[in-house]
Amino acid sequence: MRARDFASRVKTEQFLVNLMNGSITIDQNEQNIVIGRLRANAYDHMDTQLWQILYHAIPDAEAIKLAMSLLDHYRHSPDATIHAVALPEVLGYLLRKSPLSKQCIMEFSNIGPVLLRRAVADYLVETGHVREGLWLMLDVLPNTGTDHASFDNITLTFNAIGTPAIKLELLAEAEKSELAGDLVRAESAKWLSSCIPD
Repeated sequence: MRARDFASRVKTEQFLVNLMNGSITIDQNEQNIVIGRLRANAYDHMDTQLWQILYHAIPDAEAIKLAMSLLDHYRHSPDATIHAVALPEVLGYLLRKSPLSKQCIMEFSNIGPVLLRRAVADYLVETGHVREGLWLMLDVLPNTGTDHASFDNITLTFNAIGTPAIKLELLAEAEKSELAGDLVRAESAKWLSSCIPD
């Protein structure tokens, strides 16, 4: 981003902050112009602060469209500089405000960067869709290589929220899955055997 563009964005963001807290007032046409300029920058650089300013400043219908297009843009452009922290926030907003089905959410996760897929998995777990979220976490692991820390992090999630029945079912699937990767299959088999009572 060029220095002049960045300075313009910072100025615009501050303008919106002042607008939101009532420090200044403008008419609707002026507000639409300012929001449009800021929204245009979102595809080049989206972080949590910018997203929070945007979704508070624009109507829900417009924010939903923006969230959908941002996720789709990031899914097909992994080099986009959307901030990692903003991903679950954008996703969470979208799922709270838009009547998307779980199938639709899973379709978002099936293509695109691991970071986006993991954000989807975390959100599924947090909103009570434990089985779908945990399975997606296992499915994401092959893309992280033989990263034992990642697997340990996911097993902690399993232990914290997964019921014994869900754990056994998912681990049995992971052990047999050709897509899960050697590390996941081996660790799942070991953990599965330790879960089964003598």
